[in-house]
Amino acid sequence: MMAGIDILFRHQLWGDALHAMISQSDHFFVKNALPLNKNTISAFSEATLIVIEMFHLDHEALEITCQLKKSGHRVIMVGFLSSNSLLSEILDAGLDGYVLKTSSSQNLFMALQEVNNGGKYFCSKITEALNHQVHNNNGNHRKELSNREKSILYSLIELKTPGQIAQNFHISEATVRTHRKNIMRKVGAKNLLSLLRFITNM
Repeated sequence: MMAGIDILFRHQLWGDALHAMISQSDHFFVKNALPLNKNTISAFSEATLIVIEMFHLDHEALEITCQLKKSGHRVIMVGFLSSNSLLSEILDAGLDGYVLKTSSSQNLFMALQEVNNGGKYFCSKITEALNHQVHNNNGNHRKELSNREKSILYSLIELKTPGQIAQNFHISEATVRTHRKNIMRKVGAKNLLSLLRFITNM
């Protein structure tokens, strides 16, 4: 069965492009395509999957994302990332996916599929940036982690599942979960989004 997608756009041309692209899919169809502003949020009375197009993160996009997440919607951002200043806040708000406008259409459909199935998706450029920050961090938090915990942390940044991590390191999923619990305790993170927020603030 095809899944319905709602689009909120800042720029008409990009909104039209996303509409045309998603409409060509065999798995998704566009229910609504509306300009991005506070007034259009009221158009979504039932929980849905929403793609928000904008130039880059700003406080209005953050506020709208917070409101949509509180109403039970799943939200994917499509835009540029000129600064990480709001990334930690929007991750904390529960953002489900982020696809850079420099990515391919395949990344967009991977994000739609993953988020529609209840997961999270952040394109490789964003996970690479987060990974780079971890590698270059010399703060006290990172020094507290063992070499194995650092390796597990890098895998978590790449949004790998416990099963994938277990297979890569030839350990059990229970051991992976124990490592993840210890990492989060050491850095003061309550969940994966909090962990990503910690990384963006390094």
